[in-house]
Amino acid sequence: MRPTRLPLSPPTRERVAQTVETQFEKYKNARSGNIGDVLRDSSSLLYSIPDSEEDCIPLLYPHALLVEFLNKEKLREVLEQLFETSGHSVGRGIDYYVEKICGNGKPDRFGEYGRLFAILALSEKSEQIFKFIDQGVGDSSLPLGRSEKFDKRALLYRKGESSEPLPFTQKWSAASRETFSYLQPRVNLPCFEHVSGGGVQHQDFQDNAIMPWIEYLPEPRGPQGSGAQSKAVSNGFGGGFCDIIRVVIHDGHHKFDGLSEAEITGPILSFAIKKLHTTEEEKFRKEVRMLSHFGGMDHTVRLLGTFSQKGQYSLIFPWAECDLTEYWRRVQVLSQEEWSVPNLARWISQQCCGILEALKNMHEASQDPNLNDDLLKADDAKKDDPDNSLFGRHGDLKPENILWFNDSADPDNIAAGRLVISDFGLSAANHKNSRTFTHPGNIAHTSTYAPPEIKFKIEGVHVSRACDIWSLGCVFLEFVTWLLGGGELVKRFEDSRYVHHEEVHVEMDFFWQSDGGSYVVKSQVVDWFKTLRGHENATSYTQDFLDIIQKDMLLIDKDKRLKSKELLKTFKALNKKCQDDEYCTPGIHLAFGRTSL
Repeated sequence: MRPTRLPLSPPTRERVAQTVETQFEKYKNARSGNIGDVLRDSSSLLYSIPDSEEDCIPLLYPHALLVEFLNKEKLREVLEQLFETSGHSVGRGIDYYVEKICGNGKPDRFGEYGRLFAILALSEKSEQIFKFIDQGVGDSSLPLGRSEKFDKRALLYRKGESSEPLPFTQKWSAASRETFSYLQPRVNLPCFEHVSGGGVQHQDFQDNAIMPWIEYLPEPRGPQGSGAQSKAVSNGFGGGFCDIIRVVIHDGHHKFDGLSEAEITGPILSFAIKKLHTTEEEKFRKEVRMLSHFGGMDHTVRLLGTFSQKGQYSLIFPWAECDLTEYWRRVQVLSQEEWSVPNLARWISQQCCGILEALKNMHEASQDPNLNDDLLKADDAKKDDPDNSLFGRHGDLKPENILWFNDSADPDNIAAGRLVISDFGLSAANHKNSRTFTHPGNIAHTSTYAPPEIKFKIEGVHVSRACDIWSLGCVFLEFVTWLLGGGELVKRFEDSRYVHHEEVHVEMDFFWQSDGGSYVVKSQVVDWFKTLRGHENATSYTQDFLDIIQKDMLLIDKDKRLKSKELLKTFKALNKKCQDDEYCTPGIHLAFGRTSL
């Protein structure tokens, strides 16, 4: 089924209850018909998509709808009539069957044969439920399989069992069995939840399983790139290694408790489904292990669950309002007064400290005995190098991999929310970015924000945690650029870095350049530091911020870059100074060069 836009809001429990009540009244007043029509018509009214381009959207029967349909008070009279007309007699009274189907009255629950009864009702086989109950074939047996092993008509049987087909279905017509099989995945929808103890649940679904959600189509972008919710968790919709879709999971089909205010974006609770293109199980499991260990902290994205279907692996995350690139695009023009508000600088300072805290936790993973060594080794780490023997690193830090979760009641409050790191642990497997090139020889996907030792495999230098420091320095430099001049200034900086590279014959916007066989920080970047220091909105805070980036992060010699632990201390000291309004106000006590931290 092709993705469709959601209605303005999903149906509330009250609306579901009212709709089912109305359909029950119509059924009773008609004095004829099939009880399954109550369920089918309710689903059509509640979950069909208006103005859809689909010729036919298969109806779904989510948990909230089944709870109302399988209400003991509503359904008892129907079941009594079915019991009498079926001629069923095994010494059990109707009360026994009603409880098996409808449950014992617990809120938001129905009986262990409830979904099966719903399927039978929709298949116009309601009276058969008593035989299923007597044989112990209930919801836990779903989906029932079809096999031509015993009969060319493909009889129904319990999945995974070698016994004969269910005897009471042998007299069904082929059309009835086909209808039953068609309805199973539409009624028996999956449910996602946390594993006790904080683990991540994984489920393997059959090819015909239907997910209990509706997708959003990507929003069209305006001239300023301000389309809503265009990216989440990774590099937006599409990409070479994964696709990202935004979904709303139907009520009752997830138990993701404890979501923070920042993770609940907008009036509709949304989730991001990241579909990996790789079918390699080990790459998938590596990402899951890294996310399970590092994710869920204040400034790292939280993995909620995983599943596989048709050989494709998918991961579930909270939906972010946008990534950092989109955040910069949305806030295009601010007045001079808004730029000078110290709260914005304080928020940026706090978020930078949070990102560094998350990075430090990853970089110090070698001290954690619970992590598998294989997850932490660099792609080309050397045993005799103490800096690379065992560690965690991100490997692809860039604005697209830093997400913004807005926890403010005011959607226009830009100095609010939380920035989190996503897509870590994938440097070798899923290295994906928005600005890439492919070398005709042995250079693979290359990121704007990667240091020269990754790009051209400088002899004697290999991948280390220092790569993350360079990349984060690039991101921070763009962040200061945005603080001083908004998205337009960020775009100017990006354009200034583009140069034609003769070796690979492409335009590149790296932060470094080759210089007579060695590498130096790109001259345009060096000039940009000067531009920002002389900007009309510059503050003592931005001066110190720029000094840290230039002197401690964007260094060609990786061994001279500060470690994440040391950088965190430096930025915490910077954050402390931000509490002084004058320190964050343009033109007041402006000092060129680093002030004492």
